[in-house]
Amino acid sequence: MEVDDDYSVENDPIYHPELMMIDSQGDSSVSDRPFDGFGDLPMSDTKLMHFNYEYHVPGYRNRTLVYRYAELGIHRYNLLKGTDWILFNLKSFNKGTNPCAAPYFLTMEAFDPVSWQLQPFQALVCEKALGVLDISVDIARPRDLEEPPPLCEQGCELSLPLPLWPSSEMITDTQHFYMLEEHELRNTPWVRLYLDLVHCTSSRGMSESQLSDFHILQVTIGSLDDAEPPRINSTNAVVYIVYRDLVKFRGGKPSELRAIIRRVYDESTRSLSIQGKNWNPSEKKEKKREKKKNKRFAPLKKRLGVWGAWRLRLDVYRKRTRTR
Repeated sequence: MEVDDDYSVENDPIYHPELMMIDSQGDSSVSDRPFDGFGDLPMSDTKLMHFNYEYHVPGYRNRTLVYRYAELGIHRYNLLKGTDWILFNLKSFNKGTNPCAAPYFLTMEAFDPVSWQLQPFQALVCEKALGVLDISVDIARPRDLEEPPPLCEQGCELSLPLPLWPSSEMITDTQHFYMLEEHELRNTPWVRLYLDLVHCTSSRGMSESQLSDFHILQVTIGSLDDAEPPRINSTNAVVYIVYRDLVKFRGGKPSELRAIIRRVYDESTRSLSIQGKNWNPSEKKEKKREKKKNKRFAPLKKRLGVWGAWRLRLDVYRKRTRTR
């Protein structure tokens, strides 16, 4: 039996599985690159779970949501690079094991309608909260193409509240708002993507057939920068969508709904943040009522101080019982 003098256990992928990388074609090779979260997981990794999207996973109900995350990754690349890549196939993804908001490392293929070629893509979508659209796309790139490192690391930032729905007089201000024409709406697929994300994040088990029941009626883009008017592909903008629920419309119920989505691109962290929700017309009245209530009890809070603030709730309870 011959023994190779150059053999070393430290370089053997059998004893170190993290050195064995498998690409999308199934070819195995030893790679010196550290694991970046994409592709097949090394055996030593316990913080991520691997899912093959091409095969149905029993019990996993969020397939529509994950597919929209992949489309959002392609959208970030197109928005920053000025390209028109289209998601062709979502192959696999790695999800964080924590039960709350988690990161998604997505591996997919995109189609270029100009050159008619397929390109492997990778995207990292991070959830900031559950039950609401509050996510960020930190990475979106062709596979094996490194992005420039961010100028600073992301910190723990609180999400700012979304703006209120503008009045009809405000929307006519072309310096701050731009209403899409019908042909522009047909050629702007990311508007539909944003609306789908609002519903998928609030109801994570929503299917494709359920999403098709929402019909977009009107879209207005608001500017976050007063220096220039809003454009369709502004990196920082607020999107106001008026749409119809066809299920309620067929049943004769009020069917016209509204959604607000805000996107912000941070140059320092190279992260695209997307926040959104369905807008309730009574929300503005509730905020005014809350503001009036806080103004009313402000002198009493100041008089009671920090340690006596609990008496404020007791006094309010006594007043309510007296009026009954």
